[in-house]
Amino acid sequence: MRLLNPLQTLILANLYQRQNPISRYEAMANLNEITSLISHPYSPGAVYHCIKGLATDEMINLNHKSLNISAVGQAALAAHLTQSPPPASFLYTLYEILAIQSINDPQIKNQGWQRLKVSMIKNNHTAEYLAHSDKESGNLAAALKYCHQELVRSLSRISIELSA
Repeated sequence: MRLLNPLQTLILANLYQRQNPISRYEAMANLNEITSLISHPYSPGAVYHCIKGLATDEMINLNHKSLNISAVGQAALAAHLTQSPPPASFLYTLYEILAIQSINDPQIKNQGWQRLKVSMIKNNHTAEYLAHSDKESGNLAAALKYCHQELVRSLSRISIELSA
């Protein structure tokens, strides 16, 4: 199973839900509309380079004017969202939440949510352990631990609300 980076995941998820091919510019505009909610927009060069790589790996069909997801890309995205190790960072978790939310296949969507919920439960236990260990670590460490715990709780609530 191939692990996808967040940009590849969002591009494939965006194409997965579409019946008709779209232009590279439209793919970039859709991607940046989504990612601007949580991060900075991607540069055209980054998006086009990623699209070219996905085409080289035969995950998308690319011609001069349009692109769409291939069967290989659909399978890779489904495996990534349902079976890959959960994202290590909060930002990547948000990207995966956006990708799962945009998928129109109920089975992939449900399995993806379950995978993320398990990850959130594990992260919450880690945050609780960090919050209760090393009580004398100082204000900065305590503040960082508190922020980590609150981020995990917030991501858990977001994933539960979006999966409902």
